Amino acid sequence: ALRSLAKAADGSVRDALSLLDQAIAYSDNDVTDTAIHEMLGTVPGEYLKRIMQALTDKNVDELMQCTHELAQLSADFASLFEDIIDALHQVALVQAVPSIKDVVEFDNTLINNLSEKLSPEEVQLFYQIALIGKRDLYLSNSPQSGLEMALLRMLSFKPSKTASYNPDAESINSTANETEKKTNKQFEKRIIPLETLQNNNEDWSKLIQNLNIQGVAYSLASNCRVNSVFEDTIVLNLSKQHEGIATSNAKQKLEKSLQEYFNKELDVKFEYSAEEFDTPAKEKNRILEKQQSQAEKRAEEDEVVKALKAKFGAEIVEGSVKPIEE
Repeated sequence: ALRSLAKAADGSVRDALSLLDQAIAYSDNDVTDTAIHEMLGTVPGEYLKRIMQALTDKNVDELMQCTHELAQLSADFASLFEDIIDALHQVALVQAVPSIKDVVEFDNTLINNLSEKLSPEEVQLFYQIALIGKRDLYLSNSPQSGLEMALLRMLSFKPSKTASYNPDAESINSTANETEKKTNKQFEKRIIPLETLQNNNEDWSKLIQNLNIQGVAYSLASNCRVNSVFEDTIVLNLSKQHEGIATSNAKQKLEKSLQEYFNKELDVKFEYSAEEFDTPAKEKNRILEKQQSQAEKRAEEDEVVKALKAKFGAEIVEGSVKPIEE
């Protein structure tokens, strides 16, 4: 939990303390890694472990299952790319300098296991593919498909066996640039007009998914509503209860991402309100609650469950039912 908070604070002690206060309130004094990821909208650590293990085992079914579950959670795929890149970096360090294996930043068991099962050449190849996948994520039809294609590339290509691995970055980048040129026009057609965002949660929610933001910046955008748009200024409403996530770093990242999206200079202002209003985050929670309710109803109506209750007096443990798919 502390590592997740420190990463989100991005070097700012003030932001770290503000996020810690927010986490304490959000989790009702039970600050766990799961609670932190839920608050920040980032990917739980268990999925990184499952994905990295599936890569070493060449288990495509498990990889696709993970991406499906993450899509159901509306997970931050850009943040997951960063976690994969960080993990591969730690693996490469352990392979190059074995003496540091006990002081790596990630889970020691995971990193040591990967360093033993993956060759240095595979680690370098996976690292390069993950970097390009993160860079080109906004070009894909959906974040899920962007991650899936990157993972499949990792399993489709093998390092040369005739020489030490030296990734041909220019060749890979050339292919990526060709793809970018072909898709730029299609991407431009999907641009959401700036003037339609005012009090339009649907368009604002779609826009957030196309922004190059993650972590606290993504959480900040998701909890905002576009109050007004005039000339080159966007005014966002944010509930006072979420004021803690409006760190200077998160606001700067959101503003920069909006400028890149609309390809123009924009000034993003924030107005704090005690009133309740709809936001993309609230809509996401409503969807998750509906899925949870439907899953619990299906479990209660399941014939096997009914039989177990009737014959053995069984009970469904509260909180144990989780939605898998719609």
